Amino acid sequence: MRKIILSLNITEDGFIAGPHGELDWHFPFWNSEMCESLCRLLSRADTLLLGRKTYEALSAYWESSGPNLTAAKEDIVLADRMNRYFKIVVSSTLNTLHRGNSCLITKRLSSSLQKFKEEEGMDIIILGSAQLVSQLIKHQLIDEYQIWLHPVNIGTGKRIAGLKDFCTSIEPVERESFSTGVLRLRYIVSSEILSG
Repeated sequence: MRKIILSLNITEDGFIAGPHGELDWHFPFWNSEMCESLCRLLSRADTLLLGRKTYEALSAYWESSGPNLTAAKEDIVLADRMNRYFKIVVSSTLNTLHRGNSCLITKRLSSSLQKFKEEEGMDIIILGSAQLVSQLIKHQLIDEYQIWLHPVNIGTGKRIAGLKDFCTSIEPVERESFSTGVLRLRYIVSSEILSG
């Protein structure tokens, strides 16, 4: 069965974005080491799971980064890879998607995602999408967490309900340190955790 894997950048004080969705705290830490690690994670998947806001933001980014030869080499590689992936977009407000190679889930989130997990294919990666991630945590639909802990405090911003409780309830199965001070923590969800 395919796994649903969350990949999420977070500050030391538990925020995933600033009060208005700002990610400027994240960019100074991004480097080629982290890009290589993210590419290894993405190589396990062939599908992206996104909420509406993240889908719209990344869609605009991919379109500008893909053919932009002045973009960083790492960004071009990531844009190319993510452009090729199938996209599952969860939204209660969208009626259609303007990009091919994608589908829209508007209701019955748990049963719809369970069907995708049972299909043949590689894993499904979630990037960002705070509201969607909160729903997935609530319904215990995430199989693996990849938390990119950044050595910065922003004091205020957006958090994900249930994430802190989850990450403090079990030990990570893998840690990867980067020269910028970022720490990637990998957590595997087991049936004992879900039933406990």
